[in-house]
Amino acid sequence: MRQYNLLIFLLFFQLNVFSQEKLTREKVEEYTKYFNLNSEGKIEGETADFLKKKADENQFIGIGEIHQSQQLSYFTAAFLELIKEKGYKNFALEIGTYSADKLEEISKKSSKTFEELKKLNRKYGKSKFPYVPFIFVDKIADAKFIEKASELKYNLWGIDREYEFSYLIHLDELYSRVKNKTSEITKAYEKARKKIAKINFKLKVSGESKYCWMINEPMMKEFFSLIDSDQELARYIREMKNSWSIYCRFVRGKGGSNARARYMRRKFDSLYSEAKKVDEIPKVLVKLGGVHLTHGKSIFGRYDVGNHLHDKAKENKTGFLAIRHMWRYKNGSDQSKKKNYEGTRFLLSLGKKDQWTLIDLRPLKKLWMDKKIIVDKGTEWELKSYDLFLISPDDTKGKVNR
Repeated sequence: MRQYNLLIFLLFFQLNVFSQEKLTREKVEEYTKYFNLNSEGKIEGETADFLKKKADENQFIGIGEIHQSQQLSYFTAAFLELIKEKGYKNFALEIGTYSADKLEEISKKSSKTFEELKKLNRKYGKSKFPYVPFIFVDKIADAKFIEKASELKYNLWGIDREYEFSYLIHLDELYSRVKNKTSEITKAYEKARKKIAKINFKLKVSGESKYCWMINEPMMKEFFSLIDSDQELARYIREMKNSWSIYCRFVRGKGGSNARARYMRRKFDSLYSEAKKVDEIPKVLVKLGGVHLTHGKSIFGRYDVGNHLHDKAKENKTGFLAIRHMWRYKNGSDQSKKKNYEGTRFLLSLGKKDQWTLIDLRPLKKLWMDKKIIVDKGTEWELKSYDLFLISPDDTKGKVNR
């Protein structure tokens, strides 16, 4: 009897396996849309209607980006406009809180955003990435989406640490906020500024990581001690010190990445709590690197921002739409043939050089979960982690705005 039952089980197992089909390009095309931005840089037609519907259905949208994509900057500006009518007022970025404050300040007159960013990049940065004061908003094209966010009255949220080459601008900003600039405070500031200006673009100082060195740098500590009786300045100083600590832990191999993920979740929740004072259910667009915005744990096994948004949406009985952005063509070259694109190669094969590609992964995920299709390991990860797969037309990293 036992052998009979085993035989029946094996028979049904084989029938189930044989009934599954390997996922084909033709099947994916059933759930794929191709589009272009119009002459005014807007998303139109069927794709616009689809994305607006998804924005209406979800409280949080994450764009998990390929960093430095020029095309994505154009898309983001168009997307901000598209979802505004669906109640989105908040736009979270992979920058620090005080960097976001500065961006809001210089973009108050939206038409001046490009020139104001250029001034800051020239004053505090270099012509080569990554030596810029504001990470991921440093390129010429990036000014487009900051300008659009300002024009549409979005609240900019900085939910990351303050960037590693931004500390000179923050030192100047701290001093500018001091209400009573005594001669003692001014002298301490000038000494600290001179010291930091010398090492701003270095990674090590006297053989030690710059970030670890900054935590105990005497001139910085002296300046801070003279102004931290002001609560707002004390908060600013804590943000800088927290940023140094995360970087320091990272270079020393002491859990910096996990500390950063915790920090980003905490910063998001703090800003979300403030937004709840205005809206009962605040709607937020989040634009971070793709690794941070998965539905489950990240590819590195971390409970990152995407997982946090997934759980928060579940608790709120709302929704989190995770968009995975990739480029297939960069400067005319097909990236999907490269080794580090193996996991996304199948889905990237749908990408076109002259059009945007948008693949709805959710129906494919259902087919896979229902054991009706077989997929490779890389595609399986994408189906589990994201809802939409967005591929740029021929892309480039673009030029620093300076």
